[in-house]
Amino acid sequence: MGTKRGLQEKMGKKLTKDTNKQKSLDWDLTRGHWTSILSSAGISPLYLTKKGTPCPLCGGTDRFMYDDKNGTGSSFCRKCPEHGNPDAKNGLELYCLYKNVNKAEAIKEITDFLG
Repeated sequence: MGTKRGLQEKMGKKLTKDTNKQKSLDWDLTRGHWTSILSSAGISPLYLTKKGTPCPLCGGTDRFMYDDKNGTGSSFCRKCPEHGNPDAKNGLELYCLYKNVNKAEAIKEITDFLG
């Protein structure tokens, strides 16, 4: 009874594997908090000014704009597409790219940060 099924029968229950399934982000919870969320990820507040600044992902001098439309943490970079990143990003996408984490990890970190 060394198989998974045999072990399940022996224990009298099904074994479940933690697959770290991606939860969806509660956008209502994050709305209006993206500046602090992105700052907590290590993005300098100097990039989050709603003015042209260097891109926190690819550099430059004024190619990046954090506009936080509708409180979604949205941003735009004129050069990121040349580096394989989308030009327009919401807060979650920027968080993932900056920290180099997948969406499930980012959602967990953001949810933990917001308490």
